Amino acid sequence: MSRTGAGLEAWTSGSITQGAERHPCAVLLRYEADDPFVVTLTVSPGTAASPRTSSRWVISRDLLTAGLGGAVGIGAVSVLPGQNPDEPAHVTIRVQEQGAGRGTETLIRLGHAALMTYLERSHALQPFGTEPTEMALDRELARILGDGDGDGHA
Repeated sequence: MSRTGAGLEAWTSGSITQGAERHPCAVLLRYEADDPFVVTLTVSPGTAASPRTSSRWVISRDLLTAGLGGAVGIGAVSVLPGQNPDEPAHVTIRVQEQGAGRGTETLIRLGHAALMTYLERSHALQPFGTEPTEMALDRELARILGDGDGDGHA
């Protein structure tokens, strides 16, 4: 795990399932204090030492944290802790995407302890309730609207 300015990033291993195929993957978790409500997951089939083509998802930090203890989420993203006591503790992030007239589902499976440790460290950088909401709201609206950098400048 390493700090990047006012952020935190870490590689962990996991698996990704799209359709009927499940593959090992490397996952880069990235948190930036200047965008305090989200964690970016960059998922690369293969390993951290030799990642291949990557996919990226931006997930609510609150949703990931709540998903450590129980199933959460509605709509396109949900987080579920593993329920099988015969398997290592894990968390599954389910992402449903619409495209080309039909939906696809991606399951990203991470170790419970690795995700919990990462989120605890992100909370040390930016505790819940101390996020600068005005700046984050402006940035998020700009991102959604495709309107530059979020500070009124295109």
